[in-house]
Amino acid sequence: MPSSKPSPYPRSSSPPGGAEDGEEEEFNAYKAYVSFGFFFFVVLNGFIRRYGVPLPDTASRQQRWKWCNILVSFVHSAMTGLCAPLVFYLNPALQEDMVNGYSDFAHMLVGKCCPYTGIGEGVG
Repeated sequence: MPSSKPSPYPRSSSPPGGAEDGEEEEFNAYKAYVSFGFFFFVVLNGFIRRYGVPLPDTASRQQRWKWCNILVSFVHSAMTGLCAPLVFYLNPALQEDMVNGYSDFAHMLVGKCCPYTGIGEGVG
């Protein structure tokens, strides 16, 4: 059931698809956040595969992948686990209305942490 009281949070007036016909699209910082998050986890995954998994030479390919995936998951969990409570501390209004609420920091956190879900899947 939609709420009749107006939301105190600003909403974008641009169309969902981006710029209107004939207009040049402005820089979208949130696309940069998502891109940064994706590349951060790709680089982290590559770094851990190369330098961060001290297993014996007898370890199977699947064991190496598993430990690499665990380390990348640990970094992701640490980022979200530390930043999520900080979002509510910095913007207490989100505690009252998380559905219609908005915070730049929360949006940035989601944009940086969601690309993680597709990184490192499969044995490689």
